[in-house]
Amino acid sequence: MKTISYLFKVYRKTCLILLFSVVSTALFAQNIGINTTGATPSQNAILDLSTGNTHNMGLLIPRVVLGASLNTYSPPMAYASTGKDSGMMVYNWVATNQPIGYYWWSGTTWVSVSAAATPAWNLTGNAGTTPGTNYAGTSDANDFVIKTNATERMRILSTGNAGINTAPIATQMLTVAQTSSSNIAIMGENTAAAGTDNGIGVYGVSSQAYVAGPKNGYGVVALNNNANGTGLYAAGNNLGINAAIYTPGAGATFAGALGAMGYSPYNNGAGLWGENTGTSGWGVYGEATGTTSVGVVGVGDNATALLFPSGAGGSFSATAAGAFGTASNATGIGVVGLNQYVLCHLLIVLPHNLRNNIRGFPVHALQHNFPSYLEPT
Repeated sequence: MKTISYLFKVYRKTCLILLFSVVSTALFAQNIGINTTGATPSQNAILDLSTGNTHNMGLLIPRVVLGASLNTYSPPMAYASTGKDSGMMVYNWVATNQPIGYYWWSGTTWVSVSAAATPAWNLTGNAGTTPGTNYAGTSDANDFVIKTNATERMRILSTGNAGINTAPIATQMLTVAQTSSSNIAIMGENTAAAGTDNGIGVYGVSSQAYVAGPKNGYGVVALNNNANGTGLYAAGNNLGINAAIYTPGAGATFAGALGAMGYSPYNNGAGLWGENTGTSGWGVYGEATGTTSVGVVGVGDNATALLFPSGAGGSFSATAAGAFGTASNATGIGVVGLNQYVLCHLLIVLPHNLRNNIRGFPVHALQHNFPSYLEPT
């Protein structure tokens, strides 16, 4: 019996020696290292596992089947949870009750490792979001900043005011800045097929209720802070942006087959209205640069435009009065027509107090370099 006992001890030692010759286990104080190289384990790890440089091996986390409720610790664990179990990790490998994946015990519930990362916005997008619950932004009063190439491009204040390439302005919901003269700050384009609807590139609406006074809201406002700049430029007939037809200092410049059209369906309304409050100037100014073109054409009473004299500054047609002018000043002039060529007539419609009446209209006429006379009718 002693011989058998001795042989058993020798056999056991031999097995242990063979085991340690295959797997080197280093024990240093409270650190344990298991590897094939005999390397010293990290002093910061209670267990340091390494397979060396020539072996590809992994670590299998204990596999369990979680219950229907993630708040239940046991089962799957054998014993009830204690404070020492917080952080326990398992792998749920059957999708009977819970999705397959890694879980850790928080002290009160099993938390999915993959689900814990879901609240982040993924580079390829997120699925299953709830509008109003899930959002990109801040949950406090801090600004929301968007950058490209580490440079701020857009900022949204906690009040909702936003600025693109510039700081937001408290009185403007959206401010867009473009510092390059060759680029466009905002562009609106409608590419709908012809005839599908009235395509609109940019549309502005003001719903502010009307009250007497200047503050009644504007659908669209165009400003140019340059002393000779143009506030608004609008072109039709595919003319595009043409610097040759800009008008320095103009509030608006219009280009097209009809440069500008005004329409009013109201009684006593004005389709197009111009006003000048300076000591000199024009409320409405029309100019034609062609040799036979007309500067301004006016048609009233839904009449047909009958008179288009070549090269005229203005041509007016109506069933009642082709042109009508009134002056409230004692020496003012209602309508003035000029022709600077000799033997051509100059017609001036004068105020009523001059008493030169033709067919009920006060008229006085002058001929260049000739005595004054009444224009014949």
